[in-house]
Amino acid sequence: MGVFLKYLFQRHFKIINMIKTITWINSKYFWSDLEYFRFAIMAISIMGQTALGSIAVYYSLVNETYILLPIVMISNVAANTVVIAPTPIKWMIYLIINSLIISTISIILSFIL
Repeated sequence: MGVFLKYLFQRHFKIINMIKTITWINSKYFWSDLEYFRFAIMAISIMGQTALGSIAVYYSLVNETYILLPIVMISNVAANTVVIAPTPIKWMIYLIINSLIISTISIILSFIL
């Protein structure tokens, strides 16, 4: 019984910490903290997102899945444009994540199709 109560207690606090994290991400303080690190996010995201997009384009060309090329290229160019332009940090983060997801899905689909 003691082990079960200990498990429930730990599980309860994990759920509470997850809820706190989710509410913190939706708060204005999270986005203002990210704004402080804007230039670091810009450098890392341009390198990482462009590298993954280049790999996705390469595999699309090698495996002759040409339909994926414009999708990957448009998402990467849009993300790079938003990163360089003076746009809100929320747009920047969302488009970077969107570009990374599209590039990853494109790599997977280029092997399937």
